[in-house]
Amino acid sequence: MNRWLIFIEQKLNALRPLFKAFLSLVLGGVSALAMPPVDAWWIFGLTFPAFLVLIEGKSLRQSFLFGWLFGVGYFLGALNWIGFAFLVHAADLWMMPFAVGGLA
Repeated sequence: MNRWLIFIEQKLNALRPLFKAFLSLVLGGVSALAMPPVDAWWIFGLTFPAFLVLIEGKSLRQSFLFGWLFGVGYFLGALNWIGFAFLVHAADLWMMPFAVGGLA
């Protein structure tokens, strides 16, 4: 198992910085699947350690940028979770775009 983790770390370190930034955004978006209604909580156990490997050994500025992109991806992915609250009462459905847009 240790060889597998070292292999993944070497492959992640060999990526271009722009692709690493995109990957951190995608990892954050995939992490949002841990929220309801999907409730795939175990996905966060895969995406967050991958993100930590991605920022390991980086400068403070790069780590901040990658962390910010991870958070943006998570926030954008979790916006649908807020929208599902309006599906409880169908009469309030018209408010969903305003509430989600207001939070964004």
